[in-house]
Amino acid sequence: MNEIETIDTNLGDNRLSRRQILKSAGAVGALMPISGLLSPILLPEALAAKAGGTLRVGTPFGAASVLDPHVAPPGNQDVMRNFNVFDLLFWYDKSGKLYPKIAESCVSNKSATVWTLKLKSGVKFHDGSTLTVDDVIYSIKRIQDPKTAAEAKSTLAMIDGSLLRKIDAYTLEIPLLYAYSILPNQFATKGVSIIKEGTNTFETLNGTGPYKYVSGDAQKVVLARNANCWIGGGRPYLDTVEIINVPDAAARLNGLKTGALDTIYPTTAADGKAVASDSNIVVFTSQTGTMQPLLMNAKLKPFNDPNVRLAIKLAADRNTMNRLSYDGKGKIGNDMFGVFDSGYPKALKQREYDPEKAKALWKKAGLEKSTLKLYTADIWPAQITHSTVFAQQAKKAGINVQVVTQPADQYFTKGYGVQSFHNEYWNYRPILTLWNACFNKDSGDYQYTSWATDKATKLFKAAAAEGDSKKRDEITSEMMTIFHNDGPYVVWAFETSQSLYSSKIGGQENSPIRSLNGFDFSGFFVK
Repeated sequence: MNEIETIDTNLGDNRLSRRQILKSAGAVGALMPISGLLSPILLPEALAAKAGGTLRVGTPFGAASVLDPHVAPPGNQDVMRNFNVFDLLFWYDKSGKLYPKIAESCVSNKSATVWTLKLKSGVKFHDGSTLTVDDVIYSIKRIQDPKTAAEAKSTLAMIDGSLLRKIDAYTLEIPLLYAYSILPNQFATKGVSIIKEGTNTFETLNGTGPYKYVSGDAQKVVLARNANCWIGGGRPYLDTVEIINVPDAAARLNGLKTGALDTIYPTTAADGKAVASDSNIVVFTSQTGTMQPLLMNAKLKPFNDPNVRLAIKLAADRNTMNRLSYDGKGKIGNDMFGVFDSGYPKALKQREYDPEKAKALWKKAGLEKSTLKLYTADIWPAQITHSTVFAQQAKKAGINVQVVTQPADQYFTKGYGVQSFHNEYWNYRPILTLWNACFNKDSGDYQYTSWATDKATKLFKAAAAEGDSKKRDEITSEMMTIFHNDGPYVVWAFETSQSLYSSKIGGQENSPIRSLNGFDFSGFFVK
């Protein structure tokens, strides 16, 4: 498993290497067990947390909810619900360290072709039944079944589902189709939720997560406390979570100001400034590895021309986009992802804003009289802001960009994955995990970018099979250099995650994934 640089807001430079963490946490990684890692450390404040109360979250919903946790969720309400009703086998704690959730450990053989997964014992589904390996086998096979149309199908593509072997109720042998040295990271991916064996309808939801699903419609999703939650420490604290559809950004902020809402998502830097002097509102920020790249589909004109992709990258004034989107607090991107991964090529020269070179490339492609449409919506933090700023800066390069703002409930059907140029959003993932999902021709998300090269694919396979972390990092760095030079993303910054809360709400934690505690509501409480 790749070493991952992580965030620790208690350190002056906000960085802590994963190697340092592992010296104290125990060896973790390829060809070694992932076990003995601590679950998320409860905040000292939580020792005085009171049970009870309701958290009201205002957010724009996407299209009509999809209750099946394995199908790509169309809106924020689905992602929030899934993270709290269901569980993943592994996840990232508040410092960015991979830890077992409902798993106990995961150990590979020397060639990283067979892994042994152990589950925590005593984990209960909401119906009172006990989680066993049978549920994991069923979930993996269901995700891999093309009929499911699962979001994470490609994420588990290396697993040979036909040969999964139950050793006992809590131990599973997982053979792979090819060597893969960071398999536990695949299980820490949205969409790899574990469901009860035999589940094929979702009128009611039966997970192992901290909250139970009560009801949901186009205006509100209601969750209730799971009193038998495996997490411990008194979690979850809240009796109820209400996820409320508030499409308008100004209305969300006003709802927080007036006390009608307890927290809102997404927010912008301007929102934080607007409430900075309000003693009834708390502004909480974390540096994350989350990115919102501008996505160019390399199969479609004009982005099938590598020079056009380069022109767009050079037309991005990253510093201005960061300043106006994240108040200058984001980490400037260099058209690569996996910033906390130890294989991330930090020494690669930063791509700078160069409107003159961009203009020359744009003209060379014969596009100087064309208009490029960039599709966006108000779903993710500062999504419209950074799109608008990019369009303004691109004008200096002679690139005319028309920003098309779509309603949140239409973006995933008429913009995202449909148009050739739109916003993308990825929470932090190690390089190999995201590469496996998006940049192999047989991957589930490949069609959005249609970008892959024979050389990069060969390198990916070599890196995935490499058990020596240092050698793997060298290969991964070469992969990312190719991506930097030729890839389909403008990665302009890594998000500073800003959350706004009523001062009555406690339990805020750093998350390397996103704001609102990474959508894990189990630690929130009413003061």
